[in-house]
Amino acid sequence: MKNIRSEKTKNRNERAYNLKLVSIGSVIILLVIILAANILFDKLLGKALTFDFSSLGKYSISQTTKEVIDKIPESEPMRIVGLFERPTNFEYSIYEYIVPLIDVYDNYAGSKISVEYVDPETYPSIIKQLDPADVYDLKSDTYVISYGDKLVVVDPYDCFYWNEDALNLNQLLPTANMVEYTFTNTINQLMVEYTKKAYFVTGLQEDASINLMSILSSIQCDSAELPVSEGFKIPDDCDLLILNGINADIPERVQEEMKTYLSKGGKLFVAVNFYSNASEKYEHLNSVLATVNISIDDCIIQEADPSYVLVSTNYEAYVDIADEFKSFIDNASKLQASYARPIRQTDVLASNAVSYPVLTTSDNAKTQIVKDNALELANEGKYNVGMYATYSSGDIRPEVYVFGTTDLSSDAYISSYGYSSNNISFTISCFRNMLNVAPGEYINVPVGQLDSRKIDSTRVTATSITLLAIVFVAIVPLLFIICATIVYNRRRHL
Repeated sequence: MKNIRSEKTKNRNERAYNLKLVSIGSVIILLVIILAANILFDKLLGKALTFDFSSLGKYSISQTTKEVIDKIPESEPMRIVGLFERPTNFEYSIYEYIVPLIDVYDNYAGSKISVEYVDPETYPSIIKQLDPADVYDLKSDTYVISYGDKLVVVDPYDCFYWNEDALNLNQLLPTANMVEYTFTNTINQLMVEYTKKAYFVTGLQEDASINLMSILSSIQCDSAELPVSEGFKIPDDCDLLILNGINADIPERVQEEMKTYLSKGGKLFVAVNFYSNASEKYEHLNSVLATVNISIDDCIIQEADPSYVLVSTNYEAYVDIADEFKSFIDNASKLQASYARPIRQTDVLASNAVSYPVLTTSDNAKTQIVKDNALELANEGKYNVGMYATYSSGDIRPEVYVFGTTDLSSDAYISSYGYSSNNISFTISCFRNMLNVAPGEYINVPVGQLDSRKIDSTRVTATSITLLAIVFVAIVPLLFIICATIVYNRRRHL
């Protein structure tokens, strides 16, 4: 009897032991299955099962960006280095829009792009590593993108548009983000060989030209600043000289240098307006432009034709593209111009120069001049908002575009209307015309607004819901059923 009882006790112990083994084994099998499924989903369905439900898709990149990344050769990867410690909590800061997006670049590109964060105060050698010749004056809190022996510095604050009124009060109020546009175009520019060089004359209370530099880069034209100084000299490699949004006249030294530059067949682009510099007459600049029969007037255009007017003050209006320049842009005959100065032909004409209207008002526009600190109406008629000039004969022919509005070139305009607007497309054609650059690929990445931090229901598509339903309603339960079946089959034979 005692042996029977011992035998039963032994069997119960073995059964309990076997149950423990089955239970532990089942848990291990379940974990292995989940891990294997996770790896399988990541390899095969990782992108398909990744959804960005943020209101502006700030955790995903556009198809345009993917196409740019795809062009990076495997043999020559690109390097993105943040010269600061990676933020651990970047919510409600500008890095909320930058860091996650750069991670997406990294994940999508694989070995084609490496992303690092190195604080130069902790590891000062990173500066010498990136810039051995000490050319770029690298600073903390910026991104450095390097490709081969080329390098571009991206300031995180340049990835946003800021409210100008707030900036005047020394406050930062972002209005839109340009993160993807900035990084994608920088990556693209690093892979393109520059064929031309433009110089921006600075030191004349000018507006910023960051976006115009990006536009030039997109058509294979490198650019640099050329500060006004006592020894001002236009470099020999200058293919295009730009005065963009200057609010002060050029000095005599610059005046004489520019006259010499045009006499040798130089290319010049000028854009001014009346908004910030009503009292400026541009006497020295007009002396230069007179060599090609162009003059900038010191008054403002007020449109009187209701079909042209954009706002009630009549200082913002449509302008017509002259027939000779309509081929510069498809499917558009008008552009926008605000606070424009008239551009006219000079009273005393240079014998070998010819000038043509580029942009014109309606026949009913008026001009206003400042007299005794007040605006007075002048004659009614058609006025030029833009003109083009060159020489009519000879082997050396300068080319000059002069606009009485900055709506074709200012950062403020581009921030409001984007790089693909008709005005900017027209400006690109002007540059290509002067530089003799064939139309190439222009990387047009949409400008994003600031996130509302809410889930966008339009992003929760039927496809995304279906895939998520398959995972959580079908695949996950199936794993548990398989494990339960294994456990049942093992236990019923115990």
